[in-house]
Amino acid sequence: LLIKTQQRKLAKQARAKQTVENILTACTELVQSIGIDRITTNKVADRAGVNIASIYQYFPNKEALLVALTNQLIEKHSQTIQTVILNLQGSSLEVAARETIASGIKLYRDSEGLLFHLLIRSYSDERKGESFNSIEGINLAGKEFLKVHQAELRVKDLDKALYILSNSVLNTLYDYL
Repeated sequence: LLIKTQQRKLAKQARAKQTVENILTACTELVQSIGIDRITTNKVADRAGVNIASIYQYFPNKEALLVALTNQLIEKHSQTIQTVILNLQGSSLEVAARETIASGIKLYRDSEGLLFHLLIRSYSDERKGESFNSIEGINLAGKEFLKVHQAELRVKDLDKALYILSNSVLNTLYDYL
């Protein structure tokens, strides 16, 4: 069963953009206060002060809303993550691992854990078809770093190595913070 997670339409006018922003803000507040599993589109609509039809105008379901929220958070922190990775060029794998974890802890705290909970959920659920457009720049920077150290890696496939590294950092932060 493939769950539709794409936004139905993008807001173009200022008022519509504000409505979508209010919906995502309400979703954020609810995820932080009652948890991902307990939110519903009706609860988000109530918190955002909009009719449920406004939610469904932009998002076909709760999952699409969570994907949009995850993308929004990735976009917000993407440049910081890319800068950290680029600054690690020339560093050893050991230094890079320490700096990546330290940056992850800061990012975790800055987003109050929300981004990590959403990412962990998306990677561990059956919804692996979700697309996070904003993560491409991070992946490219990570691959470039790993390419320099490819001879030191046990896993020679850079995509697999990046997947292992990303998931190790995410799961470590999720388990210990």
